[in-house]
Amino acid sequence: MLKRIIGKEGILALGLSALMLISLFGIHLFQAGSFEYLSTKDVIVRYTMACFDSNESSPSYGGFVPSVEWTRGYRYFDTTRKALELLVQLDAVNKINETAVLRFLNTSEIRVIYESGYYHTYYSQGMDCIYNALLILKASNKLDLADSLINMSALHSMLVNQLTANVPGPLWANVFVANFLGWMDDLNKTWYAEGLYHTIMRFIMSNYGCSSSLGYGFTDFYEICRYLMALSMVGGVEAFTSDMVVITDFEHLVRTFLLLRWDGYNGGFADDIGGRRSTHIADPRFVVASVKPSYVSLQLAKQMRMDLPGMLSGTEESVNDAFARLVRRSQTKYGFFKGSLPYYMLYNYPTDADPWDYEIEDNYYAVSLLNLVNRMQILDEGRFRWPPDRMTLVETCEKEGYLIPLIAAMLIVPILTAVLVKKVKTRYFKRNL
Repeated sequence: MLKRIIGKEGILALGLSALMLISLFGIHLFQAGSFEYLSTKDVIVRYTMACFDSNESSPSYGGFVPSVEWTRGYRYFDTTRKALELLVQLDAVNKINETAVLRFLNTSEIRVIYESGYYHTYYSQGMDCIYNALLILKASNKLDLADSLINMSALHSMLVNQLTANVPGPLWANVFVANFLGWMDDLNKTWYAEGLYHTIMRFIMSNYGCSSSLGYGFTDFYEICRYLMALSMVGGVEAFTSDMVVITDFEHLVRTFLLLRWDGYNGGFADDIGGRRSTHIADPRFVVASVKPSYVSLQLAKQMRMDLPGMLSGTEESVNDAFARLVRRSQTKYGFFKGSLPYYMLYNYPTDADPWDYEIEDNYYAVSLLNLVNRMQILDEGRFRWPPDRMTLVETCEKEGYLIPLIAAMLIVPILTAVLVKKVKTRYFKRNL
């Protein structure tokens, strides 16, 4: 029946088309099967190591750059610290060349010096760098080298005895360093607490009238969180006042600061409460949670011993599950995490994004959040291709926009050829009658 309808040539054409399609997708399956596939944990470890500067002639040798595509040569203290802490959490810090890391620190001029009658850091805002350096040493299990790197006695004198306007760097960094080194009892907590409190209030008040922040500016969110954590370390507002009105008002302020950023739909915190404009809902303002502010907010709540589940009318288990779901939704098809992926998803996050277009910081905050909510087992899941930019012939054609035309050609060309052959045979047959 089929032979009568389309003829022998048509059957051959369909068979040839099917054979070509089977070959094409067979090659795709063979190529895809030959690639290396890794779990989420292994993908992140390899990506992090790809950001390590192993070039001994580079000024940043021994450090990390924010992403694979960033140019080496600049010293990223914060990124290097986060990369090492990320590897520690993933039980992979042994992959690091410790000698290179120590060279990175020793050539960075991170130290405290005495000059013009007072102690100060070599860099004008160097306390942040010193804190990162100490955490790098801790992650490398080399904290015993801190004195030769920084001059710990000078650092102690600067933080404890030098309570003047000349104390360099942000106050939160001073407190973080003192807390890390166990010097909290040596600090004048009243002095530090009052300074931290007034700085926090100045940050918040200076943003009133900003329509996109409702009093809590996007730019200052993480800085405010650092100051709030530092204030908690020195004893809170109670360290400098016994006025219950001040204490109660401040506690209410902090709760509001966090709750205004809670995104009940996505299950996490946002760093901007100004909202986004949408054309399909009546209310154009809503917050969109993402991984980084969720981790920082949860860390702040734990540091200040706040009952976050109670504030959110839930249980600890349900809140932890919400954060875990947020992290899952922030994972891309390459296995990496994107810190603002839920926001991008609202605006059609491009599926053809560069496979290397991710940063250590995104993965650091995602893993740290999972660690904080005891959901690290999620990282053992997944099956992701490595390297992430490896593609099969079919995927390459699809990316370039050639796949559909190629399939169409495989279907149409044999049929047209069969039609042409049939016409030629018919004309030849009629001519020879």
